[in-house]
Amino acid sequence: MDLIGLAEQAIKDLGADRRKRPDLASLKISFSDMDWEPDLSQAQPNAPQTFQSVFTELRDAADVALKSTVTRINSSIDKMGAYMRVADEELQMLWWLLGERSLDLNLPFDKVDQTMQPLVFARELVDRTASSPGPLALSALLSRAGLKSRGKLAVVAAVNAVSEQWAAKAIETVSASPITTPIHYALEKRVETGDPEAWAKSWAAVTGLGEDEAVPPLELGELFYRERLFLKYQ
Repeated sequence: MDLIGLAEQAIKDLGADRRKRPDLASLKISFSDMDWEPDLSQAQPNAPQTFQSVFTELRDAADVALKSTVTRINSSIDKMGAYMRVADEELQMLWWLLGERSLDLNLPFDKVDQTMQPLVFARELVDRTASSPGPLALSALLSRAGLKSRGKLAVVAAVNAVSEQWAAKAIETVSASPITTPIHYALEKRVETGDPEAWAKSWAAVTGLGEDEAVPPLELGELFYRERLFLKYQ
């Protein structure tokens, strides 16, 4: 079985489903019918207390109909709200891309050191992601920002390229794992040691990855994005 291929396809399918425009016709709310008729067999005109059960049944029937309507209204609001969040997400990402500027570093995209670009750009995209698992065009967005699909970049080099302040801020609200989030775990080890040269060996031993583990910059950006999104929504 191609587990990696299956996982990638599952992410795409989930992303497409959560970004599907809702059918407005299906969001319309119809009136709820009350399947109730009063039983006046025990009611006596001169004895008001005998009408109590009739009014109680009427109240209960009205409550059921009202709750059903409210449930359908809330469902419609949730669907529209989810789609509006996705639409706003896409708008924010588009403005980020058109601006061609790293907001964290306050530098144009092409002035950000290429070694740190995958981590910096991926994190900024995650900050603008409103719905997991993120946009279907993730690779296109990162590529447009400047990440290359050719050549290879070592994970250790990328982690050492960012400033210690940036690394500390990237991990301050997350709990990194050497199994599920090895890149964030690398940032954590780097901050703990305070020495760019001292952490890589122990990180490699714990994660099972080589100190020279390297992938194309675009793939590294995607991996870091997935890790961060996982930590954000877990």
